[in-house]
Amino acid sequence: MTSHRRPGLLARLRSGRPAQPAVSAQRVGIELVDGPTRVMHRVSADQLQTAVRVGSCTALCGIRVVASSLTDPGRRRCSVCAS
Repeated sequence: MTSHRRPGLLARLRSGRPAQPAVSAQRVGIELVDGPTRVMHRVSADQLQTAVRVGSCTALCGIRVVASSLTDPGRRRCSVCAS
């Protein structure tokens, strides 16, 4: 029987070092298309709730996004939000 664990994981846990996150903090978010420009931005879950209530929110790149239809694929992705 083979183990499904990665080699060295148990050693890292025993050493007291915190495990590295699998995804960087900037990449976390929900993709939302800006209505006027049709550019896809990433927004946090809190900002998405704001968009539902108010109709607009702030993306991870700092741009104000006016929420459009969630089925709109958009024209392109924001390079700042994608990095």
